[in-house]
Amino acid sequence: MNEQILLGLIVFVAAIWLMTAINSSIIAKSANAAVSNTTENVIKVKVGGGNSTVLLTQYLPSKITIKVGDNVTWYNPASVASPHTVTFVMDNATDTDFLQGFLVPASTKFMPAPPGSNGQPEMFNGTTGTKMIIAANIRGTSPFVIDASGNVKAINGNSTSSSYLMNGNEKYVNSGWILPKGQSIATHMLNAFTITFTKPGIYNYHDLLYSWMKGTVIVK
Repeated sequence: MNEQILLGLIVFVAAIWLMTAINSSIIAKSANAAVSNTTENVIKVKVGGGNSTVLLTQYLPSKITIKVGDNVTWYNPASVASPHTVTFVMDNATDTDFLQGFLVPASTKFMPAPPGSNGQPEMFNGTTGTKMIIAANIRGTSPFVIDASGNVKAINGNSTSSSYLMNGNEKYVNSGWILPKGQSIATHMLNAFTITFTKPGIYNYHDLLYSWMKGTVIVK
């Protein structure tokens, strides 16, 4: 991954948080006009949208009802590289973010990349003999699952999409960053994420980058 591009995208995300708050009334009107895309056994849900002037921070539609065995595909229709996630947290202890604090030995020396560039990590005091740095959390930016036994596994896919068979007993299922087609900056960042639901229930999810973005899948 190009670290400078990733850092720039993280800064961009912070900027668009403010912009979307300013345009909240416009976003709400757009959400009311949402129409789902449905084909046989496949339901498509838009993850955000908009452009550099107005970004939508909604799942469209935000609530869907499906049958056991149906597939839901989330995709990002925006015209700019505005990432979103589809994140199911069934155990609060597994909740996370796309940035995370990590403890390292206090003696650890960090070298900026590329070498010689003007960079230095933010450091905080940790537990005895350690320092804490803030870094990108791959469990927030990539497709990951934590199963009922607490095992952490990456969800495999290709360079643009991943799919997962949801058994309903998981503690955590995350799409990672979903970007518009042609906008991905790393192989683990997707354009689409598909889940096949195999067990009836109510499945709530949210976006790790925009806490107010929430959705629900009802499986009957």
